[in-house]
Amino acid sequence: MKKLYIAILSVFCLASCSYLDISPELGMTEDEVFSNYNNFKNYLFSTYHGGTQLDFQVAGNLFRAYAPIGLNCTTNRFTFNTITDISDSGRPLRSHVMKGGLCGDDNASIFINGKAPIFATMWIVNRTANRCIENIDRLVGVSDEDKYDLLAQAYFLRALAHFTLCNYFGGMPYIDHSLSGDDSFDLPRLSSRETYERAAEDAYTAYTYFEKAGLVRRDPMPGEAGNLLHSEMNHAAGIAALALRSRALLFAASPLSNPEGDTSAWVAAAEASSFALDVALEHGFYLLPFEEWENNWKYVKYTNEQLWAWDAGSLTDAHDFIVSYNSYPITNNKNGGAVCPTQNAIDMYETAWGDPLNTEADREAAAKLGHYNEQNPYENRDPRFYKLVIYDGASSDGASVINIHYDPNTGTWPPTTLSGKSRYFGYTWGSQTGMGVTNTGYYSRKFWDGKYTSTKFYVTDPLFRLAELYLNYAEAANEAWGPNGAVPGQITALEAVNIIRERALMPEVQARYTTSKELFRERIYNERTIEFMDEGNHYYLDERRWKVAPQRMKQTLYGMYIESCPVSAEHPVGRNFIRTPLSADRQSTWKDEMYYFYLPAEEANKFSVFENNPSW
Repeated sequence: MKKLYIAILSVFCLASCSYLDISPELGMTEDEVFSNYNNFKNYLFSTYHGGTQLDFQVAGNLFRAYAPIGLNCTTNRFTFNTITDISDSGRPLRSHVMKGGLCGDDNASIFINGKAPIFATMWIVNRTANRCIENIDRLVGVSDEDKYDLLAQAYFLRALAHFTLCNYFGGMPYIDHSLSGDDSFDLPRLSSRETYERAAEDAYTAYTYFEKAGLVRRDPMPGEAGNLLHSEMNHAAGIAALALRSRALLFAASPLSNPEGDTSAWVAAAEASSFALDVALEHGFYLLPFEEWENNWKYVKYTNEQLWAWDAGSLTDAHDFIVSYNSYPITNNKNGGAVCPTQNAIDMYETAWGDPLNTEADREAAAKLGHYNEQNPYENRDPRFYKLVIYDGASSDGASVINIHYDPNTGTWPPTTLSGKSRYFGYTWGSQTGMGVTNTGYYSRKFWDGKYTSTKFYVTDPLFRLAELYLNYAEAANEAWGPNGAVPGQITALEAVNIIRERALMPEVQARYTTSKELFRERIYNERTIEFMDEGNHYYLDERRWKVAPQRMKQTLYGMYIESCPVSAEHPVGRNFIRTPLSADRQSTWKDEMYYFYLPAEEANKFSVFENNPSW
């Protein structure tokens, strides 16, 4: 077994052990911190938001280093999706270098400093959690329920810290106690499966304490006064712990962490997801109707579909948190990024009849049924397409029509009137490389309110949604027992997927894909990708844990180049749609080193002995 020596902890933990990682200026002793409820709580909760008691404030902010909308708020303006095959970054900075298979110190540095220091942050979160677990009995004059809540959150945060480290860097030592200068740092580096399974154990322990505290959810049930209004909604509760356990065991069972295909791991994941679903439904969580689906990430603070979410605040389309997603035509920010779906991603949106369009053969079959026309490709698609993608002819805020086509008669890209302003969504591909404009023919609509920067709207990062529990369960149950298999007494894998499709106003999965787990697996993968498009860094992690990245990242990436033309039988909407490969510098590649990030030298050198992940 590989050995990992945690000398790094001596850098940002042990040097300040006498202060419990609390700044001396605060003038508090260890006993004052752990015996007083408010001090104890503030010390633990500083991990969510950062605080002066930590060695460096940025690295103590869990939400900036875990919540995807915070993690994707980078000085290099890319999101994790833009280093996959389903998205291109309008502004070709580090995302194009990284998806091309290069990740040197300068490219990986975003993960250890600045606004998203994953590695350092998670070890600080873990140490803080351990210190709180170890000192919970020093609290005086506090109710059992308050103690249980603090203890539950500490176990949850410890689980989340290890889970997150494993996502991006692979298996880690599982540090379940605070280390001191007298401890040995010769700690084994666990496999990713072992790390995920240990995190799942801690997450379940957290749930048991949340349950004792009466905090399976923090706010009252739907229909009761105060629903969705609790002042600590962004702090974890029992259902968040069960959701983390569900995800951790799903990742543990997946091919990247379970290469031998041990079925028992899938069974464990299915059972955990089934249990989490039962508890969630019992406590009033539900799938929003489709007309409210977008409320899970914009327009309102919290919903009853979110099992845990981070309210990022009332923002404009050009705010730092979302400028990596939104384009220059929306934000007027040339330093933005712009998530631009590839045509490969657009093809993942089925027809309204449920016909897959992933391959040329799929599209030909759908066309023969009269369900698809390559020269009218946006008609009759999965309804989620219209809420997630900005395409040529899309409506903006129910009024303006977006133009992303070239007019050969005038030699121009027609403007779009947006909130009374003339904006250009279309440019000659490759001509505006310093701006966040499309080179695929598409933009992401995920965090856009349909206007032009002038208004504010709520943006929330849904860290766990009820929809995920259904899809986690479907994937695990299918791998364990097939499409019609189930945890005893529960819905089948197929029924779970169809519940999500029904909410999206989509028909059930076509019967031809439900005869084997292999065929159904592909539809589960597709469903998950669409349901969580540009959300949660799901796809970046999913295509790796599924081990499909080697094939998908090596395929040719396409966009849709569009020119106006006369309306005819061949061109019913007055457009000529031309599938066009992206330029060579926007294609992706794959090498197995890309499953995990390696640690840049400034972090790796803090270890006395460290067998680093391979450099890209």
